[in-house]
Amino acid sequence: MIDIEDSATGRPSYWNIEMPEYCRVLPSWFKNRELCYGPTLYSELEKFNPDIVMLGAGWYMFSWMQGYRWAVKHGKKIIAGPIEFSNSLFKISKILRNRFIYKYLYKKVDMYFANAFLHYDYMDMALGLKNKTLFMNYDDYAPYLEQSIRGTPEKIKFLYAGAIDRRMRVPELIGVFESLHKKYGNIELVIGGYGPEKSKCIEIVKNSADLTDSVIFYDVTSWEDIPAVYSECDVLINYASFSPGSGVILSAIASGMGIISTISIHASRHFMVDNFNGFIVENQEQLYLAMERYVIDKDVLIDHSKRSKEIGESNLTFKTHLEDFNMIVNSLIEVEH
Repeated sequence: MIDIEDSATGRPSYWNIEMPEYCRVLPSWFKNRELCYGPTLYSELEKFNPDIVMLGAGWYMFSWMQGYRWAVKHGKKIIAGPIEFSNSLFKISKILRNRFIYKYLYKKVDMYFANAFLHYDYMDMALGLKNKTLFMNYDDYAPYLEQSIRGTPEKIKFLYAGAIDRRMRVPELIGVFESLHKKYGNIELVIGGYGPEKSKCIEIVKNSADLTDSVIFYDVTSWEDIPAVYSECDVLINYASFSPGSGVILSAIASGMGIISTISIHASRHFMVDNFNGFIVENQEQLYLAMERYVIDKDVLIDHSKRSKEIGESNLTFKTHLEDFNMIVNSLIEVEH
């Protein structure tokens, strides 16, 4: 991301990523969020002459259309995605529209990347696409993989990390934590992130005697500071009503944490098994019981931590990620031959 000033969740400056020398940020005549037109994109593609064109973000972007037209004209392989999946796409009108767009308007796309199982299921069952595969957006999880398996801490530290907006239901999480703290006392909740409901959460904590010393807000100053926050916590909680990817779960698994998640978070279906390395919850009562399990039975935390770490070491390295990508690329080449 090179322009985050208009981000709805108020992302900090460390989300600005410095592009390496081999990446190009092309000029655009106009730009309104994703709606931009790059007048030199066609000439850049002519000069670079790629074998595979990867189309990122939404199909409605002018640059998406430009790249697609160039690839079709030159007989190149086309990969689309992965994109963050929106729950608004379940509307019948959106399903009918997308069936037309993906199967007819962009029928020359060779492979669609689904960012998670829900996205894959949507492409399969709602759109009827045959040319799709799972391929998630990944971060660099090496700093998390180096962290230790959790033991039996005197004080369990729960962590929420990510956007703080309505769909993430952080105020509800704080309410459940407050009830748990009144009963057990010796627990802590760490909240990190930005968004329109952060001030509301701060106000809730400030007005509660049970929360002022047990809930901590952190504001990191760089991307490199984030792994250290995970290493100091034991259990990640993401009680979102919907989240299109949620790399925080992948980070927690690589770190070796226990996890509490809803099924509506895409990453939970990739790397979580209920009561194996975490708990899947549906409501605040289940959230309370899951948090309580980690508090009263420290062996659960040890077991879940070990299993998360094993999953992370087997799946969340760039080596495995690149192997997956190479397998997909080779399958496209084999189809051609």
